[in-house]
Amino acid sequence: MTEPSERPVEERNRLLLLLGAVIIAVAVVVMFRTGVDEAVDLPVAADLPDVGPVPDFASIEDVNVMKEAFFDYLLPVIEAQNEWLEDNRAYLQDLRARLEAGTALRSRDLRRLETLAERYRVTLSEPVSLVDMDELLLRVDIVPPSLALAQAAAESGWGRSRFAREGNNLFGEWCFTEGCGMVPQRRRPGASHEVTLFDSVGHAVDSYFRNLNSHPAYEDMRELRAASREENGVILGTELVDGLEMYSERRGAYLEELRHMIRINRLTRLDLPEEQLDTASVNP
Repeated sequence: MTEPSERPVEERNRLLLLLGAVIIAVAVVVMFRTGVDEAVDLPVAADLPDVGPVPDFASIEDVNVMKEAFFDYLLPVIEAQNEWLEDNRAYLQDLRARLEAGTALRSRDLRRLETLAERYRVTLSEPVSLVDMDELLLRVDIVPPSLALAQAAAESGWGRSRFAREGNNLFGEWCFTEGCGMVPQRRRPGASHEVTLFDSVGHAVDSYFRNLNSHPAYEDMRELRAASREENGVILGTELVDGLEMYSERRGAYLEELRHMIRINRLTRLDLPEEQLDTASVNP
């Protein structure tokens, strides 16, 4: 038989245990409503490999060796960027399927959507709609390696230009704020543009991809890419060239140069899945 003097102690212990259980339960609820929701890695940019400064390609006398060295140097960064885009694209497709099924998106998904929308210049509606998702999917997509390599070679003189060597600018991107980059020696009188300076080749690649995927001037390129993806799931650089007429003041001549570079260097092979390489006739 329990002594009367012991009962208050037991009751107090039971109350303490009950209080502890309540505190733990509340903490778990708070964690799942806030902590877990906050612990999301927002896709600000791809984690691109550090390939170091632009090598001295001009010192390579054999042209074919120089070209291969240029492609080998830049291709890993392009592939990493495309892998990041594919991952985010798969995520967007999953969210679109949820929306279509009538499932409300979680707050962490909405925050990630807002980050992607800001990055790719998409204005989201309230609430987020299927139209918003389709526009994001039009923009969050790969740039075929053949096209990225051809443009890098054309814009940087195979990595030998002053802008490539001193500013990591392989894609000829301009900026329009005084002091934002390097002033071209042959800039037309009255022009104010400069050639953008980048901290690394990775930053230059990231900016180039974002430019093609968001700028209004390249909407045709994005539409051509979407059509290719819908038709056969394979996106070839040669099929997107026509959407880049606004990239250069040379217009049609520039597009023809890109086609020639892709063809003569047999770059389309880099756009194809491995299972198609043996059977496809690529750049004869």
